[in-house]
Amino acid sequence: MCNSRFAQLNTLYESLIENGYDQVKLIGIGYSYQSNSFSNWSNSNEFSSVCYDNNNNPTFNSWGASQRDFYVLDHEKNLVLEQNISGGLPNNLESLIINLISNIPNETISGDFNQDGILNVVDVVSIINLVLTNQYNEVADVNSDNLLNVVDIVMLVNLIIS
Repeated sequence: MCNSRFAQLNTLYESLIENGYDQVKLIGIGYSYQSNSFSNWSNSNEFSSVCYDNNNNPTFNSWGASQRDFYVLDHEKNLVLEQNISGGLPNNLESLIINLISNIPNETISGDFNQDGILNVVDVVSIINLVLTNQYNEVADVNSDNLLNVVDIVMLVNLIIS
């Protein structure tokens, strides 16, 4: 029964990672004497959110854990949920995770005007157009001087070629 719950958590965790949400952490910890069934706890070893503790249980002791405890950490690594899953997974787990994901700040890259995560010629052309039309955009302001001018374009080109 516990194995099935940890496998469900692992499936959920792998789905989060595959969709780019590696900031939220789901962690389950088991006793080392149960490690012979570890392969049942997770569906793969690639992104497993379940681990088993060493013989003297240092992880259990440092986290104050008991058997079948489950932890959720937010994008800042704050503990937001600690629950024993002996009786089942939390009913609000999906909504909790959706809420945690929605609270992850969007990180914009200075100069990435189209916000595709890549600095390239598309951004340079877009920023040149802003400069030529005397418009301002905070993302385009590469040197953060509250002015949009040729200096920002040169700095962006240097970032791209370096």
